[in-house]
Amino acid sequence: MFFDKDGHPKAKEAFEMARITEIDGKKINIAFSSRCFEYYLLLHFEPLYRAFEKSECNGKNYSKGKRKSKTVSYYCMTDRAVEGKACNGDVCINGYARMKGYWQDSKGGLSTYTFVKDKIWTGVYNAHLIRWKSNTLHQNEYYERNPYVDVDKFVCRLMGFSTINFEESYDVTEDKINYRITRGLNTITLTLLNVKTLILPQGSITVHDCIFRWIPVQHFR
Repeated sequence: MFFDKDGHPKAKEAFEMARITEIDGKKINIAFSSRCFEYYLLLHFEPLYRAFEKSECNGKNYSKGKRKSKTVSYYCMTDRAVEGKACNGDVCINGYARMKGYWQDSKGGLSTYTFVKDKIWTGVYNAHLIRWKSNTLHQNEYYERNPYVDVDKFVCRLMGFSTINFEESYDVTEDKINYRITRGLNTITLTLLNVKTLILPQGSITVHDCIFRWIPVQHFR
C-alpha cells in the first residue's frame, strides 16, 4: 500500500492500523513518502535532503456567505504563477522541480514515468541515501519525519528485486551455498558462510549508478 502523507493529521493511527491488519493472511506493507510521491520523483534527479511543506502551492477559496471551500492552485514557477502566493520553489516540491527544469507538469497531468524512466536506478540509490541519512540523524518514528521515503522498496519489488539498506546485511542460500551480502555506502561485501571458494561467472553483478544489482546464476565451487 502506498501512503502519501502530505498533511494528513492521523499518520500515526494509519500506520498502527496497518501494522496489525492482514489481508488473506498476508501483512500489509506500506510504501511511504513523508510529503508526497513527487519527493520520490525528485530523487531521480538529485539526492536532495530537504523538508518541503507542500507538494504544490495552493490555498482555499471560500464562497461568499458559505462555509464550503475549493482548493485553488497558485501555479508555482509557471507563467500563471499568482504573485505573492506562489513560493518560487522555496516551499513546494513541484515549484522546486519546475525551477530546476526537471518537469513542468505534476502527477495529475502527463505520466511521470516519461521523465524518470531512464533514471530508475538513480532514484533507488538516492532514496536509499536519504533514508540512511534520516535514520542516522533521527530516532523518532519515520512517519513523523520530513524528509523520509521508502517508495524505492516498493518499486524494486515490482521489478522483481530485493533491496539492502546501507550498513545492512542479507543472508542468501542458493544451490546449498550460503553467503552474506553486506552493503556499505559505496561498497558491497560478499562473505561465504559454508564454502571456501565461489566462482561468480561474468555478469553475476552489475553496477547501475552506484546501485549493485545481483543476478542469480548457477554457481560452481
